Amino acid sequence: MRDILLIEEKDKKTNIYLANGDLKIVNCKSIKFIENLCIICGSTLNGRISAFNKIINSKQKACIMVSENIIFIPTMSIKNVECQYIQYNRIVRVKSVGDRTMILFDNGTKKIIDCSYRTLQKQIKRCDLFVEKLLKNMTKNLEQIVNSEIY
Repeated sequence: MRDILLIEEKDKKTNIYLANGDLKIVNCKSIKFIENLCIICGSTLNGRISAFNKIINSKQKACIMVSENIIFIPTMSIKNVECQYIQYNRIVRVKSVGDRTMILFDNGTKKIIDCSYRTLQKQIKRCDLFVEKLLKNMTKNLEQIVNSEIY
């Protein structure tokens, strides 16, 4: 799962771009594939979206934390079949290319996506905030447990 760079839907099938350059094609819609990843990791897609929205107090284009090290940034509403999902932890840099955006991944792969630079930057900032708040909450809760007389 960590090898996934980008997920997109084409002709009701899911294209999965991997870090080694391979393209895997799965015979289901991309949102169903993401939902299955969430379930494999012990949650649901709706649960992941709800947690994201509550933690950062937002209702727009929720990033999807599949597992501790795998977070996907949607490029548009997940209800839109043209939505692409970019693995947040693999992004090194983004660059505007007209009305599209070029992403440089940590393995050197470059991919141009159908999403404006501004939109993707907003999504990355939302994801940054989510990770920051999540880590802060986990540290705070751990301290409460450690300092509790229950244990």
